[in-house]
Amino acid sequence: MLLRRLHSTLSAASAQHQPPVKRSGLQQDVINFYRDCFRAIRSKPQQNRPHFQQYIRSEFRKHDLTKRDFATIEYLLRVGKRKLEQMSSGSVKDIHLT
Repeated sequence: MLLRRLHSTLSAASAQHQPPVKRSGLQQDVINFYRDCFRAIRSKPQQNRPHFQQYIRSEFRKHDLTKRDFATIEYLLRVGKRKLEQMSSGSVKDIHLT
C-alpha cells in the first residue's frame, strides 16, 4: 500500500516537471482515430479481438509516414474511417492478415 502511494507520488511529481506535448490537429486526429479503432474492437467476440488488434497495428505500421506528409495522412484517415465503419458492422466477426 505504501509502495503504491510512493509510486503515485513520484509519478505525479515527475509529471509536473515535464512540459505538455504539443500536437498538431492532424496528429490529434490520428491518435483519436487509433483509439476509436481499438474501442470498436470491444464489440467483437472475445476470442477474435487479438486478430483485430493485430490487424489495426499492422495497418498503422504499414503506413508509417513523416508528420509533414499532410495530404497522404488525410487521405489515409478518410480510407481508414471507411474501413472502421465496415469493420464495426455487426456482420464482421473476425479478421485475418494475409
